Amino acid sequence: MKRAEDFIREMESSNVLMSKEVTFNEYVSELLGFQNVVCKMVAGDAYHEQMRIDEALFLMESTARKNDVRNHPAVHNGIITMKKLSKELAITMSGAKGESLVSKTLEYLNRPNTKVYRNVYITDGQDETELDAIVLTDSGVIILEVKKVKSDLTLTEDGRMVFASDECYDKIPLGEKMAIKRKLLKNALEKAVASTGLDIPVYVDSYIVFSAPKGQYIKIDDRYRKEKHCFRTGLNRKIENYLGCAYYKHDQLDQLDKIFSEMESNVKRFETELNYDDVRRSLAEAMVVLQGEPESTAEAKSANPEERKSKVIDPKIVREKLEQKEKKNIGFDYIAAGAAACVLGFAMMLGLGFKRA
Repeated sequence: MKRAEDFIREMESSNVLMSKEVTFNEYVSELLGFQNVVCKMVAGDAYHEQMRIDEALFLMESTARKNDVRNHPAVHNGIITMKKLSKELAITMSGAKGESLVSKTLEYLNRPNTKVYRNVYITDGQDETELDAIVLTDSGVIILEVKKVKSDLTLTEDGRMVFASDECYDKIPLGEKMAIKRKLLKNALEKAVASTGLDIPVYVDSYIVFSAPKGQYIKIDDRYRKEKHCFRTGLNRKIENYLGCAYYKHDQLDQLDKIFSEMESNVKRFETELNYDDVRRSLAEAMVVLQGEPESTAEAKSANPEERKSKVIDPKIVREKLEQKEKKNIGFDYIAAGAAACVLGFAMMLGLGFKRA
């Protein structure tokens, strides 16, 4: 029987999420790796390469109910940890997917004298930010802030982005966040331009780019009305028709391009929302309980090996039961439909009888 330390070492052996500070790209990669480790640990021999954290959570809860330990404190905490991990994966992967789609869209941008820079990190020593993308045009500089969305949303009066379910994941209002981004980039550019002795006016604009699933209609209720925004599908058209406050000549564009190119990319390191040492400890303690009582206990000694074996949840059996339930429901629907048809036919016959009478 494994101890909590054994499960912790098993998770640490993958060497992912061992640092509290990572870049966003590193975090995405390591979070996916950690998902695989957790799924293998929870599912055991039932693990498959397509397994995701939600399925592992389902297996954990099913095993807990089967073994009658759902209310055990360690199992309860472990399930809560799995749900937090599932939410963190959903939010992180949504952001990564949105940025990837926007990057792909920008590859088809058709505007001369335009360049795109991604994941640009800027700090003034006090505030810091990472810009998803910067577009340099001959009419000015545009910051792109990408937001992956799947449902209707509202930009509230105080600049927050709230979804239909009243959830808001931003630590600070989006409007305030965009103002900080513009200020930091403008100050950084003005400082860089001044250091070269060049006379180049700096104009910084921004767009919030909503990336929605293909074919899905998303409604935006903009009560803030202070930030420009568009959908990913209309982004290139916005940039191609953009008319800012500047008019940069070729030599000025070359100088700005050099400045942006020298800016460090993918270097913003942030502290993760979850403490993964605590996550590993919580999951390990839950797994100790879920694997069953020690063989030395009286209960284990008297228990039938076949009964103990039956407590292990096989996801294949679970899926088969769900499929059988669906078929049963479909059969019931057919029976109900047939019965309804018979009743309707009988009623029509009665109606005809009454008419003849």
